[in-house]
Amino acid sequence: MHCNESENRRSCRNFELEQPRTNGEILADTLIRIIGGNGVARETSREGVQFEETGDDRNRKDEETLEYFAKSRGVWIENADEYLEKLYGKYFAHGSESYVYRKSKNLVVKTRSFIGYESVIQALVSIKIHNILFPETSLKIVALGRSFGEFTAVLEQNNVNGNFATKDEIEKFVNQRFGAVKDDSVLGGNSYKTDKYLMQDLKPKNVLVSERYGKKEFFVIDGDFYINNY
Repeated sequence: MHCNESENRRSCRNFELEQPRTNGEILADTLIRIIGGNGVARETSREGVQFEETGDDRNRKDEETLEYFAKSRGVWIENADEYLEKLYGKYFAHGSESYVYRKSKNLVVKTRSFIGYESVIQALVSIKIHNILFPETSLKIVALGRSFGEFTAVLEQNNVNGNFATKDEIEKFVNQRFGAVKDDSVLGGNSYKTDKYLMQDLKPKNVLVSERYGKKEFFVIDGDFYINNY
């Protein structure tokens, strides 16, 4: 089902009920459709020569490909934040690229625009890496769309209760769990790296801590993640 602002709330609510429930299904499908990389040389049938795509060209084509895919699957939402606010009320948290809505006691739904990433592929891979590193707070893409004019993923995530972790707690947590060390090449003091991954924007508001049976448990609910290519 394709929802837009002209449709009434009752008809759009069917979208929620029809979502595929397999975790990672849409994420895997989107990556399959656009994997191949940014800036790859392609041969044009018209000229029979190769040219280098710019990042903007590649992103535009990837967005068009994913929009077509999402609409064909019935998982495209125009004006995603307006739509979610009609369903769940006003967002209760937000960052520079995302807005978070309370879907139920145990689930939140959030929009995440891709504006903070160099490419569509990079944004999707970040979600995949999040799910590898932090399965307890995995992100499931349930739709794609646009919000405030930007290409956007609509994500579901387990609702987590806790307090904001301190920077010292976060540094100790990622070091003990992954052997990660601070990445001082990124400003802000919220970035860490391992031999395989870069973990950025792990600031206190993105990492929650709670205590269970006298032991602290940490939950990374947001962040930016990359393959470490150095």
